[in-house]
Amino acid sequence: MDIARAFTFVFDEDRYVEKLAIGTGLVLASFLLSFVLVGFLGFFILAGYSVRLLRNVQAKKTQVLPEWNDWGGDLGRGFKLMAIGFIWSLPALILAIPMVIGGMMTGGNEVAQIFGAGLLICVGLLAFAYGLFVVLITPAYTIAFAQDERIASGLQLTEIWRWTRDNIGQVIVVGIVVVLGSMAISVLASVVGSVLCFVGLIVTVP
Repeated sequence: MDIARAFTFVFDEDRYVEKLAIGTGLVLASFLLSFVLVGFLGFFILAGYSVRLLRNVQAKKTQVLPEWNDWGGDLGRGFKLMAIGFIWSLPALILAIPMVIGGMMTGGNEVAQIFGAGLLICVGLLAFAYGLFVVLITPAYTIAFAQDERIASGLQLTEIWRWTRDNIGQVIVVGIVVVLGSMAISVLASVVGSVLCFVGLIVTVP
């Protein structure tokens, strides 16, 4: 696994400035229009575009950034990928119900408070463990979906867990890199954004 390549491959593209500019414009438009829900379509398109990028990487193409020439297809791919992620997250959403109940009980008598606090702690730990599980399998279900673009492929628990288990070292390394990279970008965005305001956003979004 070439971590450095993950940060530099973009600059090997012949027209990376043009492709990044289109992606940046899409993200900015999505943020600005998200309050009317239309903006979320842009995030679906971006997710679908990332699936095509993943396939190019798997095919070991030298120019891995796809052309922005399949907006409708990317929208469909992104919607399916987001649907897979939502389905995997459903158990965590269900766990929110007993957490709400536990929170309500903490406002009762002493016995109810103790039981409610215990329920909050137990369910909270369970939700955290499941959330960590979803984070770990995200690469696996994304790769599985990219193979044939079928929602069912991203929901095959046995195959997805087996792939994650066999590649757990790389999954953890990538997760750490993503977290550190996100923190670095956040700091950069804060510094540049405070100096250049809106221009800073345009610089850091790509």
